[in-house]
Amino acid sequence: MLTIPAVTLGRAVQRFVSPHPHELIVAQCSPDGTNINIAIDITNLGDDTTRFSIFVEIVGEPLGQVVRSATLTTDGVRPERSARVTALVPSNQQNVDCVIVAVGGELPFGIDIGPVEPIRINVP
Repeated sequence: MLTIPAVTLGRAVQRFVSPHPHELIVAQCSPDGTNINIAIDITNLGDDTTRFSIFVEIVGEPLGQVVRSATLTTDGVRPERSARVTALVPSNQQNVDCVIVAVGGELPFGIDIGPVEPIRINVP
């Protein structure tokens, strides 16, 4: 009786922790006084259409502490195609850096469980 839910959960978690190969380009990470505008382009280098979850931390000055975090998700990205994901994060910080903490596959059942294995990529 519990076999089908366990298998379904296992597959959902596996898709999340093992995303397709990909490339990231940060197109925007800029404050406007009340928000921080984030735009990231992700290219699917895998063989199947897939969804990605991109975990970003916004680091503020002068102390270099995380002031906000965001999870950006894509719809299905076809092989060898790119998608742009955006977020508008409320913050009045003026000097910020965006740090990509991790990239995962599709969120299991749409639930943001956070990054599993942080990679921390600093971006402009």
